[in-house]
Amino acid sequence: MAAGGPADGLQELTGHVNLDGASCVNERPGFELRGALEGTGLLKSDDNDELLLQLPFKGSVHARFIEIEAPAGHRPKVIKIFRNRASMLIDDVPDIEPSAEMTDAEAAFGADGKVRFTLQASTWRNTTQVAIFMANEDLDGEDEMVHVSAVRIFGVVPGAVNTAELKGGGGMGNALAGIGGGMAGMGPGGPPPGGL
Repeated sequence: MAAGGPADGLQELTGHVNLDGASCVNERPGFELRGALEGTGLLKSDDNDELLLQLPFKGSVHARFIEIEAPAGHRPKVIKIFRNRASMLIDDVPDIEPSAEMTDAEAAFGADGKVRFTLQASTWRNTTQVAIFMANEDLDGEDEMVHVSAVRIFGVVPGAVNTAELKGGGGMGNALAGIGGGMAGMGPGGPPPGGL
């Protein structure tokens, strides 16, 4: 599915990934996972056309979308996503049922170079780890290695305050302003005659 913007009320969760614990099997030196997460560079496969990303979160999140961006000519054909599977190896991928997958992902990329997975809300609550496997499988050669420009995860952090609702006189901001305005008319002895 081609990607659009995140739905209202969702936030990008990349900042909640524990970068010190994140890893990628078969990343090429100098073209590593952190660049794709931070938007500062390409992630490239090294010895073959497979990548396995391990993305642990700093705490539990409710994931809703995963968006992958990749340049034309180097996009993965197969993408498999695993929830709460720590310490996976590439050899484990065929033996574990993915939580989401695309076996013709290359055709699903949009004109903007992005493909999006919509995740089932009930399944992806309280997610602590995401593993993403990408491959071209039947391809080989330098020109057909997997390249990834960005990996973005959207969802909700339980208990977090949506700061957008506190700005611009909307939502809770209006409610607080109303309370303040009502109290401004009260003297030290309580509300004015006739009540609030």
